Formats: sequence, C-alpha cells, structure tokens
Amino acid sequence: MSESDKNVYILGAGFSKGLGLPLQDDFLQTARTIYFKDTDKYKHFNNVFDYIDKLSKIRNYVSISMFNLENIFNLLEMNLFFTEGTKHEECELRKKDFIKLIADVLQELTPKPFREHPTGMTIHPGYHHYAAFLSLLLKDKPTLHYDSIITFNYDLIVEASLRIINYYRINDNHIPEPPISCDYMKSNENIRDKSIGGFDVPVDLKNTNSTLRLKLFKLHGSINWETKDGETFLVPPTWNKSDTKIKDVWTEVYKELSTATRLIIIGYSFPETDIYAKSLLALAINNNKNLQNIYFINPDTNEVKKRSLDFIDTHFIKHTRYREMDFFKFVEDESWIDENLKRRSIRNWMGFNRLKRLLNK
Repeated sequence: MSESDKNVYILGAGFSKGLGLPLQDDFLQTARTIYFKDTDKYKHFNNVFDYIDKLSKIRNYVSISMFNLENIFNLLEMNLFFTEGTKHEECELRKKDFIKLIADVLQELTPKPFREHPTGMTIHPGYHHYAAFLSLLLKDKPTLHYDSIITFNYDLIVEASLRIINYYRINDNHIPEPPISCDYMKSNENIRDKSIGGFDVPVDLKNTNSTLRLKLFKLHGSINWETKDGETFLVPPTWNKSDTKIKDVWTEVYKELSTATRLIIIGYSFPETDIYAKSLLALAINNNKNLQNIYFINPDTNEVKKRSLDFIDTHFIKHTRYREMDFFKFVEDESWIDENLKRRSIRNWMGFNRLKRLLNK
C-alpha cells in the first residue's frame, strides 16, 4: 500500500463501551456508584455532586439533562467564562474536581492490560478485540500502514492495547521486533505526558523511525496528559476548542482527514451539540481529493443512524455505509474488513494466534 492509501479511524465513546466504560449519559451515575464504594478515597466527587445540585434548578426553565457528562462540563466551562472574583475561583476549583472525577472513574473502570498470575504475567482477556483492531495497522513487514486513529475519548484503551501488541513483538516472538511508539502529534511544550500506574502507557518510546509510530490524535485531551502546572488536561466536548494547548492537535487532525482514503467512524453518536467536530469533519472532507468511502460502525438503529447519515450529502451517500453493529462485531467481520478497508484479515496477521493464546491464558 502506498502513502496515498490511508484509513483514518474515528473513535467515539461506543468504542470503549466493550470494556465497561460508561457513555456520556451514564457517566455521572457511574461516578456516584464508585463514590459510595469508597467515600474517603473519592471525597472530592462530593464537590462535583454539590455543584450539579446547584445547577439543577436550570431545569425549571430549560430542558437539559443534568446526568450528561457533556452538558455539565460545558455549563461549568461557560460559568468560568462569565464569573469573576471569588465565584470564578470557586468555578476553577470545581473544574479541577470535575476533571479529577473523570480521570478517577476511567482509571477505576478500565482494566489493567497486564495482571499477575501464578504462571507469570498474563494479559487481560477484555483487550482481545482491541489488540486485534490495532493489528489492522500492521503490515507483514515490521512497519505500519499510513493509517491513523482520531479519538474523542479521554481513556487509555488504545495505549494499553498498544502495550499488548508491543509485549508480543518484544517477548513472544522467535525474532524480537522493535516496539511501536505512540505519537500524540502534539506540542510537548504545552502538554506533557505522564505515566498512569498499572497501564504502562508507552510514554518512554521515542522511536524516530516514522514507520514505527502509531499516530493517535486525542481531540479532547487525555487522562495521561498534564499541563506545566501538573493539572490533568481534558477539554470539554463542545466548548472552547480555541485553547492554544490543543489547537496544534486539531490542526494535525484536519490534515489527516483531508488526506484520508477511507473514514471509519466507530461508536461516535454525532451529538447535535458538537458543532466543532462536525465543522472539522465537513471542512476536511470538502478539501479531500482522495476520499473514497465513509463507514459508520454503530449498533444504534434510530437517532444516531439518522444523524450520521444526515451528515452526508446525497451525492456521496452511495459511497457511505452505516453498519448496525458494535465494535466487537466489526472486528470479527474479517472478510468485510479485507474487502472494504483493504487491510488483511486479522487472523492472517502472523502473530494473531500467538497473541490470542496470550490473551486467553
């Protein structure tokens, strides 16, 4: 495959659901459940719950869900924009509490990729499909396709899955292969990486060989990113994308979308409020001279399906497919992947069966 043949995978919350991570509407209720399991450890959650209770009177005037993560994050960010003095300082503290809540929930629920076992180190079986998904980016030779991943998610599932791939490449192969580095395509002057205990995020891999870099664009930040002040860097889903610390990532994403041969959109619900993401996609697609197909992977058969297909103009709809399936079913449909995404069958990857044995130990 040439550099001009490029798949760009766009990941929404539905991608991570298979490992038990909550969707937007379930996130805060999940946080409450976690809080009551250990009220001392997660006592800062209470500050967020109290803030939400204060905001709840909004519902006397407008119809808005106070259980939706996106809604609360954006109301908080908007409140910061308009308040001054002590009220502004209080909002800043609540924002820090809210970001910490998000990070804590994701760390609590995301399985660690590796775990101790009497017979030695084993790999969590929940990552089977995720490691197989990343194998789509591998060529027969120890290089990668020119594909890339764009995610709206804050979690570390892709990074943890990459660690599993690297574990195989280094430790369970007759001829060890060099590890694949994770390139966030961001400026480290504004945002730096940090290690998250138990996830073994590959922040130490600085491989200069461009064929061994997985390009992973995280549009809304990540729980393993931090500012110079040591604060976790997350961006609200729909507000204030002009933040200079994330602007370079969005710029690179625009370039990536503008040169894609195929777009594969997995588990993204196309929320009506996310004007920034829709505008980015629309402008990039308009500037793309190579785009052949757009594929939506989502089990929803109603609202999400309608929003997704309504986004596509009628003249391009014949090159668009909406597949009513979840991420796991997508990964398992090897013949469809071979035929439509022009990538070899996952089972034909020479290391897949050995990796499968590791996953099933």
